[in-house]
Formats: sequence, structure tokens, C-alpha cells
Amino acid sequence: MRIVIGGDISIKEDCEALFASGSTKELFTDTVNVLRDSFATIVNLECAITDKNTEIKKIGPNLKAPLNTARVLKEAGVTHCVLSNNHIFDY
Repeated sequence: MRIVIGGDISIKEDCEALFASGSTKELFTDTVNVLRDSFATIVNLECAITDKNTEIKKIGPNLKAPLNTARVLKEAGVTHCVLSNNHIFDY
């Protein structure tokens, strides 16, 4: 039984279009095969999934992910996603 535990996933502006298109192979390259072939793949989504554009005022970056992020992560093979982190209320 293979369990993959990944670190933070944060969607940067330069790859939002790939998430929007659902291009899992282009986003995760050969890693997608490891994720899909595992019994479980657990990652930390280091941001909220939202279409909101109003950021909170704070020091440091405000992070968010487009609405279809959950679908893309599932198609890539992610089975569990942790959301408890310091960016969850950025928007």
C-alpha cells in the first residue's frame, strides 16, 4: 500500500490558466502517475478555494485558488486535502 503525503500546494497566478483548463498532466507532469497509483494522496492546500477578489489586509501574500481546484486535484489523484493553515481567511 502506497500513501503519498505532500506538502503545501499553492496556486500561483502563472498557473491559474492550467487549473482552469484542468490540465493535470501539464501541472503535475510525471508526478501524476505516482499520485494516481497510490492508495491515498494527502496534501495541504495552502489557500482557500474562492472566486472572491477582496483580500484581507495583512503582512505577506494573500493566497487563493480558483473554483475548479478541487476537481483538478481529484483528477490528479489527490484523495485528501488539508485546509487548516494561515491563508484560509485571506479572501
